[in-house]
Amino acid sequence: MKAVASSALIHRVRWHTGLCQAEFAAAFRIDPDYLRELERGAVQPDSALVAYLTVIDRAPEFVRAALTTC
Repeated sequence: MKAVASSALIHRVRWHTGLCQAEFAAAFRIDPDYLRELERGAVQPDSALVAYLTVIDRAPEFVRAALTTC
């Protein structure tokens, strides 16, 4: 059940950004292979990634801005 919930979270966040997997992975610096596995439900995100996805979902423009200054 947890895999389904995690997969749904990732799908929802990515859908809100309007980005395909490759674009989302590049924009938010997530390994594309790992993102694919997360969306398939093959792996579980840790609590830090869940928090990061929550921030992306609420303020994607701020996350992108922060990442461009790094």
